[in-house]
Amino acid sequence: MDDEPLLLSKGRKTIGPKLNAPKNDWEFVIAISLLTFFLLWKSGVPWFRGAVGYVLIACWIATVCYTRFLGIGYAFRFINRIAERIVNPPGPNPDDKPESS
Repeated sequence: MDDEPLLLSKGRKTIGPKLNAPKNDWEFVIAISLLTFFLLWKSGVPWFRGAVGYVLIACWIATVCYTRFLGIGYAFRFINRIAERIVNPPGPNPDDKPESS
């Protein structure tokens, strides 16, 4: 079957191809990202000044490092887990009403 749909390969829990960029591409992505953050920070964009800018830069560097060293699939799963907790926080959901019989 040459036209198989995206398969779960050995031991992976995500569907789709591996998205590992070569090292040179990652260096380019990191350099452009840091340059963009630096220019935004220096240009005086209001939400990018001071501590907020430093926190965003730190988060971006952490994400890039996490993605670079552990693979982009891990980073996507990590980001999805965080997003899922933001959208559906753990604990009782106030919208759920007990069923009355």
